[in-house]
Amino acid sequence: MLADVIRGYAAATFERVGADDGIATLRSELEAFSSALVSSAPLRQALVDQSVSPIARRAITADLLENRVSVETSSLLGFVVRVAPAAELLVAVADLVALTASPTGAGDPATGLVAARERLHGYAERVLEEIPDAAEVDARTPSSGWPASSIPVRPSGTC
Repeated sequence: MLADVIRGYAAATFERVGADDGIATLRSELEAFSSALVSSAPLRQALVDQSVSPIARRAITADLLENRVSVETSSLLGFVVRVAPAAELLVAVADLVALTASPTGAGDPATGLVAARERLHGYAERVLEEIPDAAEVDARTPSSGWPASSIPVRPSGTC
């Protein structure tokens, strides 16, 4: 079963790619990666070997996918390779392919508070990747582009 954090990230990615054509492209690229993972023993060994760090697995995946798939597919697979336990990677990628066929794009609803938080965490991570520099966000003020109502104001003395 696909982890809720991956489902959240996938949902944000599905929203990002938009219409049916975008989902179809994403699905075909995920299917191609899944097929390569199943058919290539060296690739499978490199990505499911538990002694290989998640960072190294993500680097291998990024090198493999560079200039071959869309940015969204590369980002999604990079996240899955980093987050999914190595031993569960084959199943996670297959579940992700199946998720692209889901009418809602997120699969079953999250059950319970922990599952909902996990899904939200994945969703937020994907959305925040699109912010190129945190300093850019910090520099914005109501006078430079954001309406005053969109900036949260905390009461003094709270964190």
